Amino acid sequence: DRYVSSPSAYSYFEDGKKRPAITGEPPPLCHLNDDQDIKTTTKKKKKTKVVAQNSNNNSKKIRSEMLRRAVKLLVHELMHIYGIDHCVYHQCIMNGTGHLVEDFAAPMHLCPVDLRKMQWRLTFNVLDRYSALLLFSRNHG
Repeated sequence: DRYVSSPSAYSYFEDGKKRPAITGEPPPLCHLNDDQDIKTTTKKKKKTKVVAQNSNNNSKKIRSEMLRRAVKLLVHELMHIYGIDHCVYHQCIMNGTGHLVEDFAAPMHLCPVDLRKMQWRLTFNVLDRYSALLLFSRNHG
């Protein structure tokens, strides 16, 4: 049985290391039609204005970014379902995040420690996994 019945009891940050500071704000989101894109402009008082503009190319970029964010969230949460806690060893997709800015800045990949945990639980070939990820990335941006 490769599932776990309860999460582990240790702290996610046992080593006492401070996490790197993340600066900046997450990009704005708004509802767009298929042929629209967002353009962000900053005024003197740091107010952000979102303007819809027509652009199929940029609309594809937005869809690609939204897919990337959704996949990141899905992979992170699925790893928890398989009993893998937040990573304290390396910067990877399994790092805990406290807010969206940290989440958007987190890497998309698994570190070697968490990749091995996932490989043990799901019994897959690591090279085949990376080949499938490359194909997915080429097809979906």
